[in-house]
Amino acid sequence: MAIENTAGLGVNNVYGPRKTAEGRNGNINTAGVVKELELDFRGDSIDFVSATIPAGAKILDAYADVEEVFGGLTDLDVGTDGSEGTNGVDLDPTATGVSDLTPIGTWADVLAASTTVGVAGTGTSDGSGKAKVVIRYVVL
Repeated sequence: MAIENTAGLGVNNVYGPRKTAEGRNGNINTAGVVKELELDFRGDSIDFVSATIPAGAKILDAYADVEEVFGGLTDLDVGTDGSEGTNGVDLDPTATGVSDLTPIGTWADVLAASTTVGVAGTGTSDGSGKAKVVIRYVVL
């Protein structure tokens, strides 16, 4: 499957058969002050994951469910777009299962500005792998 963004409008064109979890994200509606952001992605769509956490948010915790191992990746980070490895959470792409992730860097404090969330991997991905990450936060 090929995904491209050539129009410059933030719209992706998809060619070939589609899979689920193609860089999908969304906010989970909850009662109360705790908000949840869910990121659902595959190894061939990590470059297309994008979401925003608002300014003033305090990240409480994050959880990852790696359903399929990410072939070719030795590290996988979810965090501030462009600095995921130092500001965000780190998950193990080589093991399946649910894990509790610890926020690091700016994610360990109250976010000073709206933060675009991205995903970055270390290594050369073969396009395999599937994960869901849930980030719980409050806006102060």
